Amino acid sequence: MSAKASFGVTPQFPSVTNSLNKLIGDLPWRSNERTRELVLKISELANHNLTYEKNKEINIGTQMGFLKNRINLTAEWYHRNNYNLVGNSPTQGLNGVIIRKGNVAEMKAWGAELTLQTKNIKTKDFEWTTTFIYNKNENKITKLYVDASVSEMVSGSGFSKQGYPVEAIFSIPFRGLTGDGLPTFENADGSTTIDGIRMDLRKGLDFLKYSGTTKPTDQGSFGNLFKYKGLSLNVLFTYAFGNVVRLPTAFKAKYTNESLSFPKEFRDR
Repeated sequence: MSAKASFGVTPQFPSVTNSLNKLIGDLPWRSNERTRELVLKISELANHNLTYEKNKEINIGTQMGFLKNRINLTAEWYHRNNYNLVGNSPTQGLNGVIIRKGNVAEMKAWGAELTLQTKNIKTKDFEWTTTFIYNKNENKITKLYVDASVSEMVSGSGFSKQGYPVEAIFSIPFRGLTGDGLPTFENADGSTTIDGIRMDLRKGLDFLKYSGTTKPTDQGSFGNLFKYKGLSLNVLFTYAFGNVVRLPTAFKAKYTNESLSFPKEFRDR
């Protein structure tokens, strides 16, 4: 039996690295080639407040062996605090840029991993080993300095909201059908509407219903390794669950052929 523990603070390179202006050379067009001269053009504005993403992590693990290590069990647990996370940040637009990268969020994550390996058969020419792995990972945004719109919150790719996991999916509450069969939804002010929801709204989004995260919270694998003399065969199954998937839109907003929007039983009538 053995045990281990570690603690570390690690910086990570963000998706953008320019804290100063990025300049590129250019040769503008002029009617008289003799007057042409090289110029410097700003390709990306300076981002003086941009800094590294950082995380603090503690990790504890143990490993045990039984029956002369024919059965091995490994367990690990971690807790991580991420801060200065980089993401899109809206600006006032005074510099000609509407969206820029910035340190916009803080997050905590925790999880565990369990690995069980057994040597079922071991002879001179044949060996059979089974390995089972299970991972449990969860996270939560603790601070978020930008506001998302309704359109971003309900998108299939997911978005972030303080107090919820990364890439969370939200839904507009469904209120049922009208007498004509039209779907109705809950609006930001609590009223019922058919098409009056502002998808660009960024404040007062508490009416949206949390549906889940796009990232699986439980993952793992189950594998069997067979060895016979110089030959080997590995049969591996992987699994993942704990996430949600938003199905693509089944109907278009506009059809060039109206018959396409009807069910098959109505097309030939």
